[in-house]
Amino acid sequence: MTLEMTQAHSGRRTAFLLGAEARPVHIETTQIDGGTWRLRATAEGLSPVTSYLLVGDRGCLLMDPGSSLTWPEILGALARIDESIDIKWVAGHSALPSSVGALPLIQSTLGSDITVITSPALAPQLAHYGIRLPILTLAEGGTLDLGGRRLSAEVGEDTQSFALRDAMTGRLLELSEQPEEATQLPDRLESARKALENVLLTTLAPIALEGRALAALAPVGRVTSLRTYVRQDEIWWELGGKAGLLGSAINEPPPAGDLTLRIELTEPTPTVLDLRFAPQSQQVLEDPALADLITSLEIPLSSAIRRVLTLREQVLMTRKLRSDLRRDPLTGVGNRRAMQNWAPTGNWSLLMVDLDGFAEINEIAGHNAGDRVLRTIADIITREVGKKDLVVRYGGDEFVVLLVAEETTAAHDIAERIRARVAAADAESLGVPRRLSVSVGAASGSGSPLSLLSAADNALRTAKSAGQNHVAVADSPEA
Repeated sequence: MTLEMTQAHSGRRTAFLLGAEARPVHIETTQIDGGTWRLRATAEGLSPVTSYLLVGDRGCLLMDPGSSLTWPEILGALARIDESIDIKWVAGHSALPSSVGALPLIQSTLGSDITVITSPALAPQLAHYGIRLPILTLAEGGTLDLGGRRLSAEVGEDTQSFALRDAMTGRLLELSEQPEEATQLPDRLESARKALENVLLTTLAPIALEGRALAALAPVGRVTSLRTYVRQDEIWWELGGKAGLLGSAINEPPPAGDLTLRIELTEPTPTVLDLRFAPQSQQVLEDPALADLITSLEIPLSSAIRRVLTLREQVLMTRKLRSDLRRDPLTGVGNRRAMQNWAPTGNWSLLMVDLDGFAEINEIAGHNAGDRVLRTIADIITREVGKKDLVVRYGGDEFVVLLVAEETTAAHDIAERIRARVAAADAESLGVPRRLSVSVGAASGSGSPLSLLSAADNALRTAKSAGQNHVAVADSPEA
């Protein structure tokens, strides 16, 4: 499906070509979306000219500005769109006069700062127009950034045709000999189509997309839910609903029921959208006009999915960065920053775990072996505590464990299991010449992390004084 969105605003103006015979030039201006306009110039005896104006934060691009005969009226149409419009780039689908014959006039009317965008094969042909405008060539896949809007180049197999694809909407800007016919829909569906188009072009988050889409579909029938499934990295994800923007992993989209309208897209990634109708709206699914409505919305649908995935990627990246800030890069457990976000209630416990003789391990076996030992200790501790507990690498060979365990005996039991597991570790496989051991200090209470940390540290000293490979428990947080 490659249907273009139907026009939002349109206007028709008429000019006259001066010559032996006066011929009227008709200009039809159509706003396709918030930053794209289509200008179509027609005159008797002339091939039609279809130009596209794209607006970005850094300036505007005009695709296929037309010939010297149609340029004056196209220039007037641009002024009617916005008198302060700032055209910085001009491109053409070919080197034909009907596509870029206006280049000399563009140079004289708009100045010499405009850059002509074309393919390497077409650049020598454009030189025949005798222009002094800078030329930027884009090979297949090359990109042009308008500022918040990126275009990618597509070159025809014969290298004599050139097009730009708008990454924001997925629309391919190329020669259009005939205006696209808008899908004719019944009035009740046309109102829904316009509302849905606006939703798809302006909504980012799946949960908002779902809610606004359901409201827009009200004239069609009662839709109970909209579910979005996308496939990335060989995994299907369900977005929206309870899954939210990050989604939940699923084996594959569930089968569509009798009251489900399933829409499948391939761009920008395999996507399935399910519209689930209420039983009283069953007749809606049998209306062929509903398929026309969905077909007419494929481009904004793809655009909406593309923006949702971009936002999802940004959220995932932000979450990972935040997680990395609270994680020790060597062992994967938390760091001191992670302790700041741990807020226990009531009584809780703290363990301070110190590896015995770590300096000797580094000196004899080397730092790589020392790193392996630290990762092994961190893994042992993590396996012995619960999901609500927090393991932190506090210093070089010191770990702090924050436990939701309220009783000192429970903390002592966990500390003993950690000590025993470390002592049973296979030191030879880690490349160290001696048996591993840890000393552990434990403290429980309702005090602040600082007070329990001080108490556990004092208990750790007691364990070290007892000959290492011991567990000691503080009498109280104030000990």
